[in-house]
Amino acid sequence: MDPYNNPFAPGAGSRPPELAGRDAIIEAGRIACGRALQGRSARPMMLLGLRGTGKTVLLNEIGRNAEQAGLLVSKVESPEGESLARLLYPEMRKVLRSLSGVEAAKVSTHGVV
Repeated sequence: MDPYNNPFAPGAGSRPPELAGRDAIIEAGRIACGRALQGRSARPMMLLGLRGTGKTVLLNEIGRNAEQAGLLVSKVESPEGESLARLLYPEMRKVLRSLSGVEAAKVSTHGVV
C-alpha cells in the first residue's frame, strides 16, 4: 500500500479510522457492562498483544461505551516499580467523589435534603 494513503497511523491510543476485526471484543465489553448494570457478574477480559496492536484503543472504546451506558470509568497506568495500592488510591478517591456527587444529586432531585 502507498504509505501516503495508508489510513494506519500508529500512535499511543490514537483511534484508527476503523476498528476492523475487533467487533467481538467490543461486543464482549458491552455485554460485561450491561451485566454490571443489572448487578450480574461478567466474564473478565484481558487484552494481550505486542506494542502498537490496538490494546489501548480497544480499552478506550470499551470505556466510551461504558460511560454512555451510565457506568463510571477509571483509568490507571502501571509503570514498573510502582505499588498497586499507590496507583489505585487516587483513582478510587475520584470514583468515590463521583459517587458521592451522584448520591447528593439523587437526594436533592427527590426533595430529600
